[in-house]
Amino acid sequence: MPTPVVAPSNNLDSHTLDPANSQTPAHLPAHPLAHRRARTLHRIRTLGGLRTRTERGAATAEYAVTIVAACGLGGILVALLKSPVMMNALKALINYALKIAGVEGVHL
Repeated sequence: MPTPVVAPSNNLDSHTLDPANSQTPAHLPAHPLAHRRARTLHRIRTLGGLRTRTERGAATAEYAVTIVAACGLGGILVALLKSPVMMNALKALINYALKIAGVEGVHL
């Protein structure tokens, strides 16, 4: 982080001129704008850390939910396509598509 530029003393508030009367903590710069900037940066760093910590396993959980949903849908499709009604409907659909494409004589 670059070193903050301190404004001339006539632009500073009266409480920052006297170190004994200063309300700025020792670890922060004496200039009020630099203090505000340091607090903002601290908040951003803190909130960013909280955000990444709380969502650390979110991607893994989302992938797991997606995989479970895909497996369930696959199971339902297999069960449907094994039924004789759906097998006949699928065969009729394939035969119709082959007939439209000009392929004659193929019957499933």
